Amino acid sequence: MVSLTSTVTTSGIGTSSSYAFYNTGSDLRSSSGSYNVNSGSSYAYIKFTTPNEKTTLSVQAYVSSEASCDFGGVYVGTKEYRPSKSNISSKTTDGYGSWLMSSSGNNTSYTTYSKTLEPNTTYYINFSYAKDGSVHTNSDRIFIKNITFQTFGG
Repeated sequence: MVSLTSTVTTSGIGTSSSYAFYNTGSDLRSSSGSYNVNSGSSYAYIKFTTPNEKTTLSVQAYVSSEASCDFGGVYVGTKEYRPSKSNISSKTTDGYGSWLMSSSGNNTSYTTYSKTLEPNTTYYINFSYAKDGSVHTNSDRIFIKNITFQTFGG
């Protein structure tokens, strides 16, 4: 594994800044401000630059939400991307990256998602969670942990 210089930034994009992500010490998750709230969005990103060789990014994540109505996702691109709920659910891109994962429903275990990144490139890992105004189901959050980078020659 390799340690990369990175900038971690979180900000709320819902109706209040209380919708930002927070670190529990064991994982990164969308704020409790999103839980049992009629609607809201959480957003955070990590900005980093890959070294002079290809790098594999891996992220473990899962979403616990109202199925087909509330969505969480991890998007990797060369720009900051704040997707809407419909962008997360349809996996719409901004043209500068791709979805590592997008999910909805009562998931309870982490899955590892990986992507190969180009050398000497600045990337953003964009984390999003968006809920509609219908019901409050499951944890109403996206859970993220074990963000790792592994370089390989090529």
